[in-house]
Amino acid sequence: MNIFELKDLKTKDFGRAFVHLETVESTFLTMREFEKQGAVHGCVVLADEQTLGRGRFSRRWESGKGLGLYFNLLLRPDLSPTLAPRLILFAAVGVAQGLRDLGFEAKIKWPNDIVISGKKVCGMLMESGGDMEHLRYVSAGIGINVNQTLSDFPDELQEKAASLFILSGREQSRETVLTAVLNRLEENYYLCINNYEELSENYTRLSATVGHEVVASGGSEVSGFAEGINEDGELLVRDKKGVLHALNIGDVSVRGVMGYV
Repeated sequence: MNIFELKDLKTKDFGRAFVHLETVESTFLTMREFEKQGAVHGCVVLADEQTLGRGRFSRRWESGKGLGLYFNLLLRPDLSPTLAPRLILFAAVGVAQGLRDLGFEAKIKWPNDIVISGKKVCGMLMESGGDMEHLRYVSAGIGINVNQTLSDFPDELQEKAASLFILSGREQSRETVLTAVLNRLEENYYLCINNYEELSENYTRLSATVGHEVVASGGSEVSGFAEGINEDGELLVRDKKGVLHALNIGDVSVRGVMGYV
C-alpha cells in the first residue's frame, strides 16, 4: 500500500486525522464505525479500493484499485439539522475549486457532480446522524476519478465519465489532488457555516446547470430554465408556462438538454 504524505496540507482540521486503507467495502461503512468510536471533526478515511462503492440513487460507483480517490470526510457541525442541506453546496464548491487550482476547468452539475468538458469526474453523497434537535455528525463521501483510462469504465459510462488522466493526458498524483481538494473543502466548510450567502454565490459561478435549459426526472418531471439555487440548496427551474419549481436534491436527477451536463 502506498503511504500518502499530505505535506502541502494547509488545513486546521480537515485531514489532520487521516486513515489510509487498502480495500474496504465502502468508506461510508468504515466511517460509521470510526464515528461511533469518537472520530474527530475533519477526520478523513481514504481507501485504495471499494468493493461496494455507491453513488446517488444506489448506483454503483466504480472504484478501481489505486486509480481514484475514494474517501469520507467526517464533520461535526454546530448547525441546525434543518440547515444540513447547505453542506452539500460547500462540498461541491470545495472539490471544484481544488481541481481548478490544479488547472482543470471543473464545474458543478447540480447538486454536486463535478464535470470537466461535459464529463463527470467526481460524485459525492452525504449522510448524517442525530435527532430533530441536534446534528451529531455528517459524513461526506467523495469519489474522484484520477488515473483511470477509458477502458476502466463500463461501456455504459464511457460517454459520460472521464478521469483527470484522460482529460490531461498525463498521470496525476493522488496525494496532490487530495491535498488540493481538502484545502478548499475546509475553506468552504467554514464559509458555509459563517457566510452562506457568499458560498451560494460561489456555487452559482461554478454551476454548469444554472443559466441553462434542463430536464428533471425522478420525483418531479420538469423541463425549463434553471434560474438559481435557493437557501436550501434546491434548484429553481421555471417551466415553459412560467411556473417556478424548487427541485429537491434527494428527489430528482437533472440533465442538460444538450448532453450529460
